[in-house]
Amino acid sequence: MRFAIDALSLRQPHTGVQKALTGLLSGFAALVRDEDPSIAADDSFVVLAGRKAELPSLPDRFTVLRTFFRAENRLVRAVYQQFRLHGRVFGAGADMLHSPAYVAPRFAYLPVVLTMHDTFVFDFPDLCSRANVAHFRNIVPGSVKIARRI
Repeated sequence: MRFAIDALSLRQPHTGVQKALTGLLSGFAALVRDEDPSIAADDSFVVLAGRKAELPSLPDRFTVLRTFFRAENRLVRAVYQQFRLHGRVFGAGADMLHSPAYVAPRFAYLPVVLTMHDTFVFDFPDLCSRANVAHFRNIVPGSVKIARRI
């Protein structure tokens, strides 16, 4: 199986989501290096990351696809995730997409696994930026709807 991981959220400074995403990539890399039986010998990974994103050391079974933009550009990243990300990982031969930072492409033909770390922006919108509240309220419900697993 070829797993795709949306690492577009990796940017500086690292917040909780970025730390979790780095840990996820490092964990998969360790399983591959250790030849853990939970990772089949022919499993491989596609990691989609921003142009300047700092990734942990990844073994040869990981293909890194870089975007033309830096992940700090939130608007470009959001548009890319919705309209270009899926085609890019599908074109790389991925069998499924893991979206580990709340947001998945609205139109995905691959199975999607979505990670929701919390619902803070919905529970306490007054403590979040207006941009985050608007973004999450518009995108997350569609991401939850398309996900096969959360």
